[in-house]
Order: sequence, then structure tokens, then C-alpha cells
Amino acid sequence: MLNHTSDIEMSLPSHTNVAVVIVTYCPDDSFIHRLRLVGDQFKLVVVVDNSVQTSFLGSQLESEKIRLIRNQENVGLAEALNIGCRAALELGFEWVVTLDQDTELGENYLCKMLAAWSASALSPAILGCNYYNVARSHYKFTPTVAPFIQTRKTVITSGCLMNLSTWSNIGGFRGDYFIDSVDHEFCLRARIAGFCVAVNLQSLMVHTIGEAVNYHKLLKKYSPYSHSVSRVYTKTRNTLRTAVDYFSSEPVWCIKQLCGLSVDLLAIVFFESDKKIRLRAFGSGLADGCSNKMGDPPIRYYRE
Repeated sequence: MLNHTSDIEMSLPSHTNVAVVIVTYCPDDSFIHRLRLVGDQFKLVVVVDNSVQTSFLGSQLESEKIRLIRNQENVGLAEALNIGCRAALELGFEWVVTLDQDTELGENYLCKMLAAWSASALSPAILGCNYYNVARSHYKFTPTVAPFIQTRKTVITSGCLMNLSTWSNIGGFRGDYFIDSVDHEFCLRARIAGFCVAVNLQSLMVHTIGEAVNYHKLLKKYSPYSHSVSRVYTKTRNTLRTAVDYFSSEPVWCIKQLCGLSVDLLAIVFFESDKKIRLRAFGSGLADGCSNKMGDPPIRYYRE
């Protein structure tokens, strides 16, 4: 399923029809700087704030091109992305770039992503971006200088150029995932619907995924990430649920994801300091993933 077979006609992404959606949750003081760099490239920036506490963002966003949507509660990454996508669609935009709050885009990100999309015969509905991973001090893929698009099973949400008609057609992001595997599930569902998922191998952003737990400097590239206890739960639950739901269509990908869960479990057993609570979160995630019990993480795993 490398080319979209849906009846949907996708417009060409351009500087005038691409908005950016950023989901925030208690962002750090450097976020405003990163936001201004993003604002220099896009006609519209939609910031969806999931912060429970009073956020400092309101007084800082003084630009006509920036729209701030406050949720007053943490509705999760998936639902916040859906809120931002709906806002962009209602304002007449046909494409969005989705960003995490800690992602830093290169100054020519949009120009190069548009050039890569136009130069490819694939016409991807979802085009991810290669990035430098701060936690592991390496690039996700070997970077290229010229635009080069490669088909993928899934790409991460941050830095992803996405067609809004496709997003609407397949039902948006799964809100009951809350966080973790939101991007994987969405991409797999898009592929089943006949849309192309790809990545631009040019490295156009700096991104961090969790915190790498480095047991030896030679293993830094392969060391597992450390997340909060609530993320242990959601990552385990959602990874298992995705593997179960898509095993028939993507068996190899799903087996790799399940192997990754095994590595996470071993890392908890042998290296984490708070083993008991993490093992409980891991076990609860497995149980809820098997029984399809989705939604917000149980309150016992929240760490505000």
C-alpha cells in the first residue's frame, strides 16, 4: 500500500495552505523562542495547551498568526492534535505540520519539506522528517543533502507534514490512546486506507525522545529511553494494543514492537531504581492493552 488509492484528491502542500499544530504541556522557558522560529516559516501556528496549571503562554503569544487554544486540562496528545487539526481545517488550511513542544525546526524546514514532497512521485499523505536525536546523539536515519523520500511503515508525529483530508477521512488520531503510539497507530491505519506514509531523509530538526539511560557509552545509540511511570503504562498498553490490532496487516513491524517491549521490561528489572512501581505500571499496561481498556492513565500513575 505505497500509493494512496482513496478517492480523495490531495492539494499540493504550499506555504499558503500549510499550518503548524503544536501541543504543549507545561512548556519550559525556551518554548517561546522555539515558537517564534516556527512562526517565521508558517502562515498560521495553532498552539493547543494541555497544561493543568495556569500557563505563562497567554501573555507571550502576541502575534496575529498564532492561535492559542487552552484545554484547561490534560486531554492527551492525540485529542489535542485533533483539536489543532480541526482548527486549522476550519480556517481553510489543507495541510498541517504537527510538532512537539521541545522540537526545534531548522530555519528552512518548510521550504525543504515542500521541495521534497514536490520532487517525489509518491505524493505521500503523511511525510515525516529525519531528525537529530539529542537523547542518543545521533540521527534517526542517515541524513541526505538533497531531498530524498523513502516509504516507511510509520513516522513520528513531530515534524510530520500531514494532509488534513486524509486525517479527516480515516477518523483522526485515536483519542483513547492519550499518549504513546498515537503516531504509529495513525500511520498504520492510513496505510490500510491506501495512503502513502514516507519520510524525508534530510535532517531538518532537533528532537528528543525521552531520556536515554546510558549503561555504556558504546551502547548509547541502542540504550532504552527512560520515561515517567505513567508513560511506562501508556507505552506498554498502546504498543501491545497496536500490535494486536495490526498484526494481520503488518506482522513484522508488530513483532519488532513486541520485542521492544521485552527490552523495556528487562531494562526495568535490571537497571531502573524504582522497579516495583514501574513493573506494576508495565503489568497494568499489558493487562489493559489485552482487554482494550484504553483512555487516560489510571490516577495512580500520574506524576504532575
